[in-house]
Amino acid sequence: MVKSNFVQSDIIYSCRYFQTPNYEEKRFFEHQPIYIENFLNMLGSAIRTVPDLLVPRTMVYRDKKTGETKMQGYLANLIITYAQKLNASLEIVNITELGVEKASVLDITNWAKEDKLDIGTALSSSLQFKSLDVVWYPYLLTGYCLMVPVPAKLPYNLVYSMIVDPVVLSIIFVMLCVFSILITYTQNLSWRNLTLANVLLNDKSIRGLLGQSFPFPPNPSKHLKLIIFVLCFASVMITTMYEAYLQSYFTRPPSEPYIRSFRDIGNFSHRMAISRVEVNVLTSLNNSHFREIKKDQLLIYEDWSEYLGLRDSFNTSLIFPVSVDRWTTYEEQQKLFAEPAFYLATDLCFNRLMFFSPPMRRHLPHRHLFDAHMMRQHEFGMVGFWKRQSFLVMVQLGLGSLKDLSHKRDIAESLLLDDISWILKLYLGAMALSVCCFVLELSRCSERWSRFWRPRR
Repeated sequence: MVKSNFVQSDIIYSCRYFQTPNYEEKRFFEHQPIYIENFLNMLGSAIRTVPDLLVPRTMVYRDKKTGETKMQGYLANLIITYAQKLNASLEIVNITELGVEKASVLDITNWAKEDKLDIGTALSSSLQFKSLDVVWYPYLLTGYCLMVPVPAKLPYNLVYSMIVDPVVLSIIFVMLCVFSILITYTQNLSWRNLTLANVLLNDKSIRGLLGQSFPFPPNPSKHLKLIIFVLCFASVMITTMYEAYLQSYFTRPPSEPYIRSFRDIGNFSHRMAISRVEVNVLTSLNNSHFREIKKDQLLIYEDWSEYLGLRDSFNTSLIFPVSVDRWTTYEEQQKLFAEPAFYLATDLCFNRLMFFSPPMRRHLPHRHLFDAHMMRQHEFGMVGFWKRQSFLVMVQLGLGSLKDLSHKRDIAESLLLDDISWILKLYLGAMALSVCCFVLELSRCSERWSRFWRPRR
């Protein structure tokens, strides 16, 4: 400001917002700074904020020594360090006076639009707002994917069927027929004894491919010796291959099929749990992946807190949508489990690039300082460090647990009868077939015996 006698007095009045009086008298030609950044030192003035109480980014607790309400978490630390940098104080707005018991992200964003707070200790996603009036520089860049339960291990009684590949089994059957034909022809150098029974039920070929001993014909030719040698080599390769597969799968059984696409969710017993807020956002955006999921596969929760508690309990009967940023804490927690309960399906994402920004009032005069502060925190690695420490902070505040929430499979010390049930069933089937063949042979032999005695009589 200048007075009417500025030409004679050379005096100007520069704004000094955080002092009394809120101006300072300067002389124009004394080369002193006229305009300064007033908000670099706010002299204890309050920055109004409201925490969203979403673990682990914002954790509110009461200090036992001072009785003050304090915050921790990687988002809370951003606001706290910013207030310390500006020499300001944090004023947590009493939300009960605003008519709300627990503030959601939408409530905090609306209060920022209405200038009821300066900076919200919350994060608004790019899926929730269309204009940048109340948000600005992104604090987090992340994805929005599905947190899927780890498939259970196959029971041991199905391992035997897993190691038998239909293609390999077909190749072995072809080899059986080829060896049967070669052995039958080479023994007599004739096709007279070549029958369907000698090809499919050749004793030497079957026992040879199974790695068992069989009677060697007397005075074999060189060609027959070569065929028997190749047969024995094939039996060693087949038995070694299947024994290696069997021992490997018994040591570490394979898992059940994984979910590969959103449409596959309907083919599994798992349902997807999701909050009403997320459903409204995805529906308003007409998300193509969300439309692929059938409505009967959705379990929608109206209460946001109930939904988050269910997700934090690692309920393996449900699938949960989660941000990649939040998944880092779950991943850190699962390192304490005997077996991981969930995995992040990076190929099942509603949005692969989504940014979160703290809401702030539209005409915040120190917005540029806050944006610069966020960038510096990322540049020096403070955000990554706070995120890695989030789970430990949760445990310290009693918001996290070191318990193993996974459902560890009880592995028996030895095989049970149920584990070899398929082998026993196949064995009984083969024995029944052998008995039938033996009965047929006996009936056939009685006819030959009667024919043998008729001419002599």
